[in-house]
Amino acid sequence: MRHTLTFRLMDPTEKKWFLYKSLVPHVDKICVDHGLIVEGRCSNEEAYEFTATIVEPPTGNLPNATIKVASLLAKNGIENKLVYSNTIERPRIHTAVAKWTLAAGYESKDNWDKWVAVMPEIDAYAGEYEIKSKRNLDPENYVCELTNTFTDIESFTKFVFFSSQLCSRTGVMLEPLEEHKMSEVIADDLFEELKSTTRQHRQLSFL
Repeated sequence: MRHTLTFRLMDPTEKKWFLYKSLVPHVDKICVDHGLIVEGRCSNEEAYEFTATIVEPPTGNLPNATIKVASLLAKNGIENKLVYSNTIERPRIHTAVAKWTLAAGYESKDNWDKWVAVMPEIDAYAGEYEIKSKRNLDPENYVCELTNTFTDIESFTKFVFFSSQLCSRTGVMLEPLEEHKMSEVIADDLFEELKSTTRQHRQLSFL
């Protein structure tokens, strides 16, 4: 996560402000010791404020670093106040892998060709939702394995239903050849929802 934090010196004097600035290297060391990266810092001399941009990797510990910094400032008679805070969480990457085949009774070259023909339209829709797809086609067995990579689960859910509707309208009837393999970060309720939908709509497609 990336945090942008602005701290204001309380009851400021020129002496306190000079002391506050002199403690910056010690504050940076505390951040490093707690796995944080100080990406940038700027000061507002008139407002007696520091604005710092801090990157917190998964191994970082911002709460403990904050406690240590507060203790350091208190020992030096410095009190500050957080006046602005903004946190941007790094997107979590989700992956869904599935193998699909033409449903029983629909295995034919004509149906395979119809399936292949709708793939570019589905790809275009996936691109609008920032979903990256990778296909492995097996024409002899009418099988397609697809790996979808995405960051927004809601967008992926919409994409799934669009695929289902498009395949249904074009007469492409599919069924899963293997259970979906989802990345662990995907919520269990979404996984169950997709499996339930697959059972109800045999034509459901990630493709």
